[in-house]
Amino acid sequence: MYKATFFYFMGNILTRFSGFILLPLYTNILTPDDYGNYAILMAIYAILNVLYQAGLFQGLIRFFYDKNLDPKRVVSTTLNTIVVFGFTLTLLLSLFNKPLIKLLNLDKNLNSLLLLLLWIIFFDTIAYFGLHFLRVKRLSKRAVSYSVITAVINLILNVLFLIVLRLNILGILLAQGLANLFLLVLCFQHLKGYYTLVLDHFLLKRLLLFSYPLVIAGIFGILMNVADRFIIDHFMIRSQVGIYSVAYKLGLLMNVLVIAFRTAYLPHFLSKDDNTGFPGSKISGELGGELRQTFTRLISLMMILFLTMIFFLKYLFRIEIGGFHLINPEYIQAIYIVPFIVLAYSFNGLAAFFSLAPYRSGKSYQFVITDVIGFSLNIALNFILIPLYGIMGAALATLIGYYGAAFYMYFVFCNEMKESVFNKNTAVIVAGSLISLSAASVIDLLFVRIILLSLFILYCLRITKLNPVSFFRLTANHSNHN
Repeated sequence: MYKATFFYFMGNILTRFSGFILLPLYTNILTPDDYGNYAILMAIYAILNVLYQAGLFQGLIRFFYDKNLDPKRVVSTTLNTIVVFGFTLTLLLSLFNKPLIKLLNLDKNLNSLLLLLLWIIFFDTIAYFGLHFLRVKRLSKRAVSYSVITAVINLILNVLFLIVLRLNILGILLAQGLANLFLLVLCFQHLKGYYTLVLDHFLLKRLLLFSYPLVIAGIFGILMNVADRFIIDHFMIRSQVGIYSVAYKLGLLMNVLVIAFRTAYLPHFLSKDDNTGFPGSKISGELGGELRQTFTRLISLMMILFLTMIFFLKYLFRIEIGGFHLINPEYIQAIYIVPFIVLAYSFNGLAAFFSLAPYRSGKSYQFVITDVIGFSLNIALNFILIPLYGIMGAALATLIGYYGAAFYMYFVFCNEMKESVFNKNTAVIVAGSLISLSAASVIDLLFVRIILLSLFILYCLRITKLNPVSFFRLTANHSNHN
């Protein structure tokens, strides 16, 4: 699991790194108003992407390992359903493109971009299914390499379309769509061995019964993530949406870690036999020890990344080379938002860890309850706090929403497993991060922050009883004591 987590984390870092490279390009070429328009389109993309996937990606994880089912029929039925449903949905939304523009209160000049976006989502969904299949098969190296290749192609096309051809937002969308078409070609060679033109109705019924709560949960979850853009746009000007979205992009590094962890964590523990002590019984034995160690290391990694972001973010806005800013100072307001976003994604990481319980028990409705809690808190607080505090209020609402979702998922985990994974090690790691943060705020010097971060990393390694060398070895090879 640690080996796969390492590959996925490094792959996501390399993939997202292209996004961070593009951020200077976007902030130097797009005005805050233009970036606001782009952010609104990406919010629509995120919401519709949940509908296109229809919860079937998670259903594939659930049934692919079922010993009573043929993996080929599981893959084929899932993919065929996604293709038929996605194509139908794209046609319908394309026909009602203009009413959709009015409903979302978008500028009329975004009409053609929205139409293009709908077809991009359709093909992206199929491409990402192929990538998801590789992850389910635990082909982590192949999945990561394909992700990195796609990211590099996307980066090159962005430079071509934005700098050379000056296509603005259209160029960004075209680059994304073409890069993911190439990803689809790469993944097809692995899918074809599992694919047949079949639609198993009995299996589809089981898939839908498991997946439909995840669709509802996914919609609430993604709305918790992007609905604040529309609320900010309602109460404030479009440029504030752009600044807020840049803050989200900067805080995305924490979510990279969370996604990498979840991608390796769930298949690893879901593939274990049911005689390991759960669900429905107290955590014990080898499985219990592995879960507790995994939780402690997850907390350590998230706190290290949190401090790194908080300590050094403001220096990125000061870097300028030949009149080209690393991040345009027009977006400087974003640095006050990022800490809330990073911390919110940390709670999302905790929710990802605790989500093992409903996956193992098959109680997928727990995801609906979790996301409804997070969504309700987030939306209600957005309407209360944005008029008072602007985009800072939106960030605070996001943090509280993720905290509420993680807290409920923790309750579900404890109820299923009959024991908590929190221990004194996690407490002292969190305490150490707070002390480091306080010291950095008192002595605001770059070299002091570097020293504090280094000491905290050593502190975490000491608590987890690892030295730097064994830490990297552990990530590359599954250790016996785990």
